[in-house]
Amino acid sequence: MILFTADWHIKLGQKNVPMAWACSRYKLFFEILHQLEENVDLHIIGGDLFDRVPSMDEITLYKCCKPSETNGAKSSAKVKNS
Repeated sequence: MILFTADWHIKLGQKNVPMAWACSRYKLFFEILHQLEENVDLHIIGGDLFDRVPSMDEITLYKCCKPSETNGAKSSAKVKNS
Protein backbone atom coordinates (compact mmCIF):
# COMPACT_ATOMS: atom_id res chain seq x y z
CA MET A 1 0.00 0.00 0.00
CA ILE A 2 1.13 3.56 -0.75
CA LEU A 3 0.50 6.55 1.52
CA PHE A 4 0.46 9.90 -0.30
CA THR A 5 0.46 13.17 1.64
CA ALA A 6 0.92 16.67 0.33
CA ASP A 7 1.16 20.32 1.25
CA TRP A 8 1.86 20.04 4.96
CA HIS A 9 2.65 23.79 5.15
CA ILE A 10 4.38 23.72 8.53
CA LYS A 11 4.13 27.29 9.79
CA LEU A 12 4.67 28.58 13.31
CA GLY A 13 4.22 32.09 14.68
CA GLN A 14 0.98 32.98 12.95
CA LYS A 15 -0.97 35.92 14.31
CA ASN A 16 -3.55 34.86 16.95
CA VAL A 17 -2.30 31.24 16.99
CA PRO A 18 -0.49 30.36 20.24
CA MET A 19 2.89 28.73 19.59
CA ALA A 20 2.21 25.89 22.05
CA TRP A 21 -1.08 25.06 20.33
CA ALA A 22 0.52 25.06 16.86
CA CYS A 23 3.38 22.81 18.03
CA SER A 24 0.94 20.39 19.64
CA ARG A 25 -1.11 20.29 16.45
CA TYR A 26 1.91 19.39 14.30
CA LYS A 27 3.16 16.82 16.82
CA LEU A 28 -0.26 15.12 16.73
CA PHE A 29 -0.14 15.20 12.92
CA PHE A 30 3.28 13.50 12.97
CA GLU A 31 2.10 10.89 15.49
CA ILE A 32 -0.76 9.98 13.16
CA LEU A 33 1.67 9.78 10.22
CA HIS A 34 3.94 7.43 12.20
CA GLN A 35 0.96 5.16 12.90
CA LEU A 36 -0.09 5.15 9.25
CA GLU A 37 3.46 4.44 8.07
CA GLU A 38 3.52 1.18 10.02
CA ASN A 39 1.07 -0.30 7.49
CA VAL A 40 2.40 1.02 4.17
CA ASP A 41 5.16 0.05 1.77
CA LEU A 42 5.85 3.57 0.60
CA HIS A 43 5.10 7.09 1.85
CA ILE A 44 5.26 9.77 -0.84
CA ILE A 45 5.29 13.38 0.30
CA GLY A 46 4.16 15.61 -2.57
CA GLY A 47 3.92 19.36 -2.42
CA ASP A 48 5.28 21.77 0.15
CA LEU A 49 6.51 20.86 3.62
CA PHE A 50 6.72 24.51 4.64
CA ASP A 51 4.54 27.51 3.84
CA ARG A 52 7.54 29.76 3.18
CA VAL A 53 11.28 29.73 3.90
CA PRO A 54 11.20 27.93 7.27
CA SER A 55 12.34 29.43 10.55
CA MET A 56 14.73 27.52 12.80
CA ASP A 57 11.78 26.59 15.06
CA GLU A 58 9.92 25.10 12.09
CA ILE A 59 12.97 23.14 10.94
CA THR A 60 13.54 21.88 14.49
CA LEU A 61 9.91 20.79 14.79
CA TYR A 62 10.12 18.90 11.49
CA LYS A 63 13.46 17.23 12.27
CA CYS A 64 12.24 16.22 15.72
CA CYS A 65 8.96 14.72 14.58
CA LYS A 66 9.34 13.88 10.88
CA PRO A 67 8.05 10.60 9.50
CA SER A 68 10.30 7.64 10.10
CA GLU A 69 13.00 6.85 7.57
CA THR A 70 13.06 3.21 8.63
CA ASN A 71 9.43 2.43 7.77
CA GLY A 72 7.81 1.77 4.45
CA ALA A 73 9.78 1.46 1.23
CA LYS A 74 13.27 1.65 2.69
CA SER A 75 12.74 -1.24 5.07
CA SER A 76 10.79 -3.16 2.41
CA ALA A 77 13.65 -2.71 -0.03
CA LYS A 78 16.04 -4.23 2.49
CA VAL A 79 13.77 -7.24 2.92
CA LYS A 80 13.30 -7.73 -0.84
CA ASN A 81 17.04 -7.52 -1.51
CA SER A 82 17.94 -10.06 1.19
